[in-house]
Amino acid sequence: MTLDTYLSKFEFMTSDKPDLEAMTWFMEKLNNPQKSLKFIHVAGTNGKGSICEMLNKTLILSGYTVGKYISPYLITANEAICINNHFFSKSDEKTFIPQIDAFVNQYISTFNKKPSRFEVETSLALLYFYSQKCDIVILEVGLGGMYDCTNIIESSISVFGSISIDHTNILGNTIEEITNQKAGIIKQNCETVIFEKNIVTPIIEDVCRQKSNLLHVIKKSDISNININNTTNISLDTTIENNYNINSLNNNINLYQSFDYKNFKNIKLNLLGKKQIENASVVLETIEILRKQNFKISENAIKGALVSIIHPARFETLSDNPSIIFDGAHNENAIDNFIETVKDYFGNITSICFIVSIIKNKDYKTILDKLCTNFKNSKIILTDGTKEEKYLSKETLFDYAKQYSNYCNIITDDFESAVKNVNSDVNFIVGSFYTYKLAKKVT
Repeated sequence: MTLDTYLSKFEFMTSDKPDLEAMTWFMEKLNNPQKSLKFIHVAGTNGKGSICEMLNKTLILSGYTVGKYISPYLITANEAICINNHFFSKSDEKTFIPQIDAFVNQYISTFNKKPSRFEVETSLALLYFYSQKCDIVILEVGLGGMYDCTNIIESSISVFGSISIDHTNILGNTIEEITNQKAGIIKQNCETVIFEKNIVTPIIEDVCRQKSNLLHVIKKSDISNININNTTNISLDTTIENNYNINSLNNNINLYQSFDYKNFKNIKLNLLGKKQIENASVVLETIEILRKQNFKISENAIKGALVSIIHPARFETLSDNPSIIFDGAHNENAIDNFIETVKDYFGNITSICFIVSIIKNKDYKTILDKLCTNFKNSKIILTDGTKEEKYLSKETLFDYAKQYSNYCNIITDDFESAVKNVNSDVNFIVGSFYTYKLAKKVT
């Protein structure tokens, strides 16, 4: 049985008010594998995936066996669980799915209910990382932090990407409420890294004081000598490239940006956007903590990882002719970063098209407002994504966006048709990570 097939038997969440009771039960039955592993726990609304990838590659190049657990995955569930960039394999499925399924069946018979998909998947991941003797595990929070399944771990370096409004039905309606939920990953007597932000930072500081946790706050003044629109010949990670079938054009001349962070000089980064420089600074600060904990991480490993890092679906070029770029930006903060990056790198392009798909629980009005007002005279194609129930209909999107039709060419189309028939100089697919698999197939 494939991992996708197995996990499809479970609901993603079994309650709007999650807790860690099931995770505690599973860990005890599995002899608490989480107690024998070293973790970097990464939370946030945006940026946590990029932070995970940068840390992952740096540690791999430093010679460590690195487990990585991410959410959401892009194409198959196997990519959510990997070691040294090798996805959970068919052989792993045969070995570990029966092991976890035995405990799932015991749980069902004991409590007369199924665990959630995330509870099963996270338990499987921790069992797998323990059995494969990972030196360190990079654990990405799925939702929030305090009651996320990954928060069953007891000690870690806590790392935060940017925190903003999202998942209000579960995490709260204000930035303060959401930050308090995410701050739940902070552990007693450990260390935490965050990029300074009004409202968010004082809350994190307070939690760290309560838990005798050493907080590292990165300030904008710590970053200098930012340069964008540079090009270089670089060698990329072929494991990631093969796993995601990254377009071959990424092996040639690449755009990158460079910056200094404290004592780290001329860091070249193969991820675009100023927000990625902030994410990379969070990574560099985390590396300094690891070094103090006796991890051997060289300057060459750091620079080699960041100049060649690939993070699929984050401003990723899917096609060079025609030019098609995919970005999964799906909330206000991510759209702001996306717009800034488009302006930085494609500000002189007059023929731009945006293919937009948005799922129902996202703030589609804000996303459309920002795209339409920032890119006047652009073409905006509204679709219903993969046509699954979770997507807003293209008619709903058009009904709102038509107010901008005086200065944007706003139309509707099926997603596949829109991608196949692009004819602008630069074409962006944006609004949802869940269209990535279909976008890869079409392009």
